[in-house]
Amino acid sequence: MSHTHSNRLFALIALIICLFYHPGTQAADSPSEPDHKLIRSIHIHGVQRTDTSTIQLLSGLITGTPFDTVETDSAKAKLLRIGRFSKADIVKVFKDEGVDIYLFLEELPSIRLSDIGGELYSRKYGEQDRWWRMRVGITDENFRGRMERLTFNFSFWEWRSLGAFWSKPILTTPYFIGLGSSIARYPYDIRNYDYRDITARITAGRQLNHSARIALSIIPTQRTRIGRAPGISESGSPAPDTTTFYEAFTILGLVNDHRSRRFDPDKGYFVSTALRTNTLYQGLNNPLWQLSNDINLYIPGFFPDHKFAFRLYNVLRATDAGSYHRILYGGDGQVRGYHTKQIGWNHIANNSALFSAEYRFAIWNAPEMYLPLINLMFTGTNVVSWRLDGALFFDYARMWPAIKDIFSTEGRVETARGFGAGLRVLFPAIQTSGCLDIAFGEKKGDGESEKSFSLPPMAHLYLNLHF
Repeated sequence: MSHTHSNRLFALIALIICLFYHPGTQAADSPSEPDHKLIRSIHIHGVQRTDTSTIQLLSGLITGTPFDTVETDSAKAKLLRIGRFSKADIVKVFKDEGVDIYLFLEELPSIRLSDIGGELYSRKYGEQDRWWRMRVGITDENFRGRMERLTFNFSFWEWRSLGAFWSKPILTTPYFIGLGSSIARYPYDIRNYDYRDITARITAGRQLNHSARIALSIIPTQRTRIGRAPGISESGSPAPDTTTFYEAFTILGLVNDHRSRRFDPDKGYFVSTALRTNTLYQGLNNPLWQLSNDINLYIPGFFPDHKFAFRLYNVLRATDAGSYHRILYGGDGQVRGYHTKQIGWNHIANNSALFSAEYRFAIWNAPEMYLPLINLMFTGTNVVSWRLDGALFFDYARMWPAIKDIFSTEGRVETARGFGAGLRVLFPAIQTSGCLDIAFGEKKGDGESEKSFSLPPMAHLYLNLHF
């Protein structure tokens, strides 16, 4: 090899060495940021309720394991994805003995009002009779500080009930379980009876990825029908008129959530599909196979802080489920401008489609308010900001007996429409909203063409948006 060729080869090798040991690369691989070192300690700050060992498990960071920059940075995304932290920051301190990691977290409120509102019904004991049901729900989103959820629901007035449901993620695995039970007593729509239901719920599921999950639930029910007029015993004396029924449902559900955020989303979509059947034990009721789909879509509006929100919900059944499981609609969350369960009495409906559209817009952003007593209800915060929004909406329902009757022209299809405007007070810090909707429901005359909208309009007051 000539001297010239030797010089060229030496220059090439020197250039490669310079590239590998460029000062910028040297700084990245210097002892100040050693990927080859071990995680010496993990320090967690800013949490009040969540157990620190639970946070460490969910982050995936383990002391004594090799430090990995990508894995450490992804821990922030994992913690935010849980939905229990509004902020998450990670600081890494590199030392000769190893890497110290500091997690700075800000928890969302754990205890919140999950439901409050009322329902106005139009039928009772087979007659047109208005009556009320009031609802209250309280949820602890971080029960025992281990990401478990515990919910209590109460109803009072003429519908009285008490229920509780607990769910638990099996940490470091994609699985979760749930248990629940409820008892309720309420008047029957069609006949002169009251019903008392005792229900249990057992759930097991799996998180498929960060946006999808699947679950299987078994719901056994004991239902007692109580006659309001006493019956007659064999001896001819008055006796309680009661009959007890048993039924058990199995529900297989799949949820796919791609909303921009869970509270007040402005883009994305949410899809929930459920297959429901009572073939596990149908008792005296008709066999039921039901497929339901709930699709929510969010699109940005014409201006900033404006958005379109759409909902399509449908129920399809393979056979006639009978009068007890007939589909009835009306009220907020279904068709506004109507009483609860006001729609669906012309025929026994087994199939239905609901469509709702809203245009939501911000009206006023209020300044933050210091409320020290709010910690008693919403643990983790004493400063609340709120926003006043407006909405224009339209609801439509279509109900029919058998799948083949969806486009029937023989009067076997029942429809309902409602439209109006609403005000919503949103509290982002506690992820809660109070809603007031004023709606005009369609009022039908004797003829098919005799249609108008009800006056005066109907008011719907409820907690949290339904979609």
